[in-house]
Amino acid sequence: MRKCEEPGFKNMKRPRKIDDKSLEYYFCAGKATWYEGLETVYEECKVAMYTGILPGEGSFYEQDSVFVEAFPAFVHRWKERNYGRIWEDVRDFVEPILKSFGTKK
Repeated sequence: MRKCEEPGFKNMKRPRKIDDKSLEYYFCAGKATWYEGLETVYEECKVAMYTGILPGEGSFYEQDSVFVEAFPAFVHRWKERNYGRIWEDVRDFVEPILKSFGTKK
């Protein structure tokens, strides 16, 4: 159904999601594990985002082309997911309090 065994990234007619916060994919998301170096790019992006330290010598545009392409999207998506989790926590915390005060039904 997900056409995991088929090569390429446009195999399905309808997009699939890993979870309700996931982007939509037209391929089996498990295919991401097929590519050597993907784990390294993920770790480099995460370290650079949290520390500001780039994986290689030089400026941002002097880094590996895959990193330069992936990093902005990685940071945007990472922050979007984290902010979403924070707001879920706030809602989970505030709703019962408002109910206890009788301000929300």
